Amino acid sequence: MSLRRSTTTLFACCAGLALSTQGDAQAHIRPKTASMATRAQAASTGETGEATLSPYFFVKGGDSAVDQLPLKATSAKVAISGVIADVKVTQVYRNTGSQPLEAIYVFPGSTRSAVYGMTMTIGERVLKAQIKERGQARTDYEQAKAQGRSASLLEQHRPNVFQMNVANILPGDEIKVELSYTELLVPTEGTYAFVYPTVVGPRYAGLTGRAGTESSTGEAWVANPYTHAGEKPATTFDLEVKLAAGMPIQRMSCDTHKTSIAFDGKADATLRLDPSEAQGGNRDVIVKYQLAGGAVQSGLLLDQGREENTFLLMAQPPKRVAPKDLPPREYVFIMDVSGSQMGFPIEVSKVLMKEMIQGLRPQDLFNVMVFEGSSALWSPASQHATPENAQQALAFVRSQNGGGGTELGSAMRRALGLPRVPGISRTFVVSTDGYISADGQIFDIIRKNLGSANLFAFGIGSSVNRHLIEGMAHAGQGEAFVITRPEQAAAEAEKFRAYVSSPVLTNLKLTTHGFHIQDLEPMQLPDVLADRPVICLGKWTGEARGTVTLSGISGVGPWSQTFEVGQVRDRQHGALRQLWARQRIQMLSDYDQFGQDEGRKAEVTRLGLAYHLLTAHTSFVAVDTQVRNASGHTSTVTQPLPLPEGVSDAAVGNVSRGMVGGLAASVACAPASMMMKKAESAPAVMEVVAEDARARRDKGKAFRGLRVLSCSGLTGTTNPQALRQEIQARLMDPALASALAALPAGTRVVLKVDPSGQVLGVTFDHAFAGSIQAKSLLATWKLRSWTGGLAGNLELTLG
Repeated sequence: MSLRRSTTTLFACCAGLALSTQGDAQAHIRPKTASMATRAQAASTGETGEATLSPYFFVKGGDSAVDQLPLKATSAKVAISGVIADVKVTQVYRNTGSQPLEAIYVFPGSTRSAVYGMTMTIGERVLKAQIKERGQARTDYEQAKAQGRSASLLEQHRPNVFQMNVANILPGDEIKVELSYTELLVPTEGTYAFVYPTVVGPRYAGLTGRAGTESSTGEAWVANPYTHAGEKPATTFDLEVKLAAGMPIQRMSCDTHKTSIAFDGKADATLRLDPSEAQGGNRDVIVKYQLAGGAVQSGLLLDQGREENTFLLMAQPPKRVAPKDLPPREYVFIMDVSGSQMGFPIEVSKVLMKEMIQGLRPQDLFNVMVFEGSSALWSPASQHATPENAQQALAFVRSQNGGGGTELGSAMRRALGLPRVPGISRTFVVSTDGYISADGQIFDIIRKNLGSANLFAFGIGSSVNRHLIEGMAHAGQGEAFVITRPEQAAAEAEKFRAYVSSPVLTNLKLTTHGFHIQDLEPMQLPDVLADRPVICLGKWTGEARGTVTLSGISGVGPWSQTFEVGQVRDRQHGALRQLWARQRIQMLSDYDQFGQDEGRKAEVTRLGLAYHLLTAHTSFVAVDTQVRNASGHTSTVTQPLPLPEGVSDAAVGNVSRGMVGGLAASVACAPASMMMKKAESAPAVMEVVAEDARARRDKGKAFRGLRVLSCSGLTGTTNPQALRQEIQARLMDPALASALAALPAGTRVVLKVDPSGQVLGVTFDHAFAGSIQAKSLLATWKLRSWTGGLAGNLELTLG
């Protein structure tokens, strides 16, 4: 049975899924939408034609012959030696059905990883994968699949997003695929962090789901199935980290997961995931450690190989010195309020904005932009950071609730094009989860439009798109931050202020005497903003002797540090070759998004093949020699992913047509709020009658949520339909849905709304558990579509 025949029972695409909004909460798929699901799944497997290339919800079908969840377990073993981590990830695929399967699995990786190996194990046979040009690897895989031979294919969609295809998994089979990568750990402020991403968040597919927007590429891998928010991952997860620091360990911890840590002496420790976290694969694992006394490993590492020699220099800069009198600066804060931010993430962003805006000085200028499907400014031009302006801006921030698409590209163009104040330095600050697919387009927009400003990026959430967050900061000559919990916001905001106001080192130069180097990465050393070592990778020839000197300008004047090459005794660090090649590939990719330059594409391919690395143009393929499925027929299943912890269903329901959970998906694309000036009219009253809103999600049933049945008292809008759609979208907020879970059927809700659309009061005509929390959440609403009868110059975007 082919996928194209069986998809309608396995998956339902949110772009074409119609769910009944009458009767009980059980969802019913209307027959006419089945073809939409088929086309969405066809897109995810690489077929062409009309399709909605966007994430969609996994719906378990009734075909017991097909194992719909072939990936059963993922485990990772991490060995950290000094500053280099070597990671082995094992994926276990089993077929518990009665038909041969092909499994497709999209999964994340570290943004710094150099993936150098893959093996496939079938029973007692261990097959080592070969690195090949991407097109050739795909051809070999498809040929093996058609011939009935088991095969696995590992491809890179982004430096941190991979896809595994495993073909001809026979009934009863267990196939293990192991991939290996290495990465460099660089401490910040004396703390080392190893990050293991567990899930790829849903990527925004644009208003049409096709390529052409600045936030979507229309790539097939984006069309991936997801389970609903709050559902546990379908696959188990385990992790072990062995740390051999080479120096005494002061502290080791993991705040994201429950773990146990055992020390073996002063410099060695083993961290293991607690068994209770077997289904904790819906958020990044972040392991942190500090060396005794806050020490940082710095110096030279050498690798003397047969064909080439490689070196790594890690030089710890001096401590930051803050100048006494700082000139005024302009800050433009850009805040993501799209559907994937709904609930927990947007609340974290609000805390972050509060900390940053309240930390400004009155002489500083600032503005706030919010974006989703469209963008809006708090003020037409930047204002001085007076207490009054800060409070008004924070009220604008607090009014945001989340909903709609993630048109980051158009928002960035608008923000970067804002008029500048002559003679004042400008800094852009972006907060987002980065759930878009057009990472490269965003980098190009920043490079081409940033000018003399710089840009800092804050990733908000448990499993953010670190490639985008770090890439934006890299393109903007700034720094990247990731905030997973609200309590981190104050400390990260303080770091940001320090980075902007007083760089650690500027005008960096690397010079050598008697030590011959070449192919330095990076070719030009950037200014040091964070308290972390300067990293240089390169090749060397001749004898290992002489000196290497790093120099620059610190807050108190000239600074330099010299290293004696001849004192380095250990010259066997084979991972340095792959780390250097990974840096060179990243540099080439910075200036060659999506293979637009054939010369650089050829060089990336050459480096991937020469250094046995996974790249955008090279892939790993392992093929069994035995024909195990003589018929050649298989059912293809795309492994569903869990939504990252804290992310709501609105992150998937962002397509411009169809129904998801009884709510019009087009509502999720409603434009962002805009600043509304005061008007001379009395507060209006809006009446909303809601049907029974018990927020239950029984096993096998879809959550229907609240539904607006009627509205009256619409004196404050010129577009009642848009207002009603906006309210319906806001009712998708998970926190509000939980508070309204016990709301009786037919309850009358009265919202008092002022001329600007701000809700001033909330009353219910029935008492119920959760009403107090519901009132407090409803009181944060500022209705975008509340426009009628207002005088003055208003800036409005109607949904």
